[in-house]
Amino acid sequence: MSSFIEEIYKHVSPELISAFGGFKIMLFSMALTVVEGHRGLKTLSDEAIRLKLKKGFIVIEGEGLSISALSKGYAVISGKINGVRVER
Repeated sequence: MSSFIEEIYKHVSPELISAFGGFKIMLFSMALTVVEGHRGLKTLSDEAIRLKLKKGFIVIEGEGLSISALSKGYAVISGKINGVRVER
């Protein structure tokens, strides 16, 4: 993790992150999203990617979406990102 991200997380309490399901989302220039703490891929298309969370799903919507990296703990999604929402 970069020092920029580490510096941001110094200002966020673990209790706050846990209260919202234990996941983190970072959005960069509406072209790249990093999701940390997901529990797997649910659906994948050019227009929407749905990742499982502890409680619900996170949905990334846009155009030309693709997964650049996917591991047990994080996902990197690129393309034209129009929105990110959580479904409970």
